[in-house]
Amino acid sequence: MGLIALVLDVATSTSFINFGAFLAFTAVNLCVVRLYLAGRLGGERIGALSGLVFPLIGAVADLWLLVSLDRAR
Repeated sequence: MGLIALVLDVATSTSFINFGAFLAFTAVNLCVVRLYLAGRLGGERIGALSGLVFPLIGAVADLWLLVSLDRAR
């Protein structure tokens, strides 16, 4: 990986980093929704606002940013 990074320009390498970050943030938000649907988190119930609404908004925003990244040429 390090040798491949030597031939990439800054814009391409930051696009790869952003792709991975947005993908990870989307996965985290979807995992929170999954925990909400399972019904419990460490013995406590998760509220609908913090367990469903905010993570879904975050996942949609992350997916929109992911789709909006510059395409590799």
